[in-house]
Amino acid sequence: MTRCVAHQPLAHGVGARKGEDMSVSITIDGHTFDGPYSGTDRLEDRSGVYAILCYREQKHFVVDVGESATLKTRVENHDRTDC
Repeated sequence: MTRCVAHQPLAHGVGARKGEDMSVSITIDGHTFDGPYSGTDRLEDRSGVYAILCYREQKHFVVDVGESATLKTRVENHDRTDC
């Protein structure tokens, strides 16, 4: 089981590092998020909505969803343990 993160930029491309392809996406309850990613290296400390996901049995399960002004810092300091 692995833990991963997805994020929903408040504006298209926000949260991605300049020049990176953000074509990977996942839809959660009708909302499209960039990702999922296994780490935070593609995130910036900008405003956005994040989803902490657990991947097991070939499916993603939502562990937590939140909003933060400093997305990367918030996700890196997330207090949930691996699923």
